Amino acid sequence: MHSHKRKYVTKAIVLSMTKYASCEKKNLHINQLREKGKYDTIKTLKLYVKGVVLMELLEELRELGVKVDEGLKRLGGNATIYKKMLGTFVKMMKNYSCQPDFDAEEYEDIIEKAHAIKGASGNLSLTPIYEAYSEIVNLLRKQQPEQAREILIKVLPVQEKIISAIENYMGNKQ
Repeated sequence: MHSHKRKYVTKAIVLSMTKYASCEKKNLHINQLREKGKYDTIKTLKLYVKGVVLMELLEELRELGVKVDEGLKRLGGNATIYKKMLGTFVKMMKNYSCQPDFDAEEYEDIIEKAHAIKGASGNLSLTPIYEAYSEIVNLLRKQQPEQAREILIKVLPVQEKIISAIENYMGNKQ
């Protein structure tokens, strides 16, 4: 008969596992562990911390104008699938980036890339990106490249913040 020893959680383990959370959140996790005694094994704590960190990502995306709840609803409320799709979006953006210094010869290529970004961001309810690229596609199709360029210049910093938040959550594994 095997005796299974439980590995109990120490304060150092909690701090190391919550390295992605803010200092304020770390203290909250430790206090919750002490008060509730709920997370007594490392495995249970890992699941808890992953959930907290994911919720922090979703909150950060909300602050950037992403309609997270809408995106989750499209995926049946499954946060795990939403997380995977966000990772896929980041990978796609590495191949489909649009730069504001495009010229008339690149219209078709830029329209194609902008249309792909519009669709992917719309499916995930990455609202600021979706709305900007919708307008960019429409303006380029109307042969209004300067107006499209202005919108692209405005959305790129927001787009970068959204992508950066996702990459930080994913541990830069993209």
